[in-house]
Amino acid sequence: MVGSVIVSQPDCATFDLDFDGDVDCEDWRVFKAVYAYPDSWANGGVCIPLTIPEFVEVLLGISGVDVHYCMGDVNDDWKLNGHDVQAYVNAKLYP
Repeated sequence: MVGSVIVSQPDCATFDLDFDGDVDCEDWRVFKAVYAYPDSWANGGVCIPLTIPEFVEVLLGISGVDVHYCMGDVNDDWKLNGHDVQAYVNAKLYP
């Protein structure tokens, strides 16, 4: 029997791109610039790795993961507010 294993990066994930030991907002900004999906109109073509509960926690200010606050600013206006909700929904519905 012969088989193969194909290893690929997830469609939507973040990595320690600046090798400083943690995944932070700077990594997320680099990730968004490098891994943008030009064929998707939702959120400027960038995937959103936050689940619905994680996104809600970010909007309520109770997320325990700092980089999630950067991911929660889906419309890239440097603010977390209701304006991010429609962009998040669009990104989830039309990836």
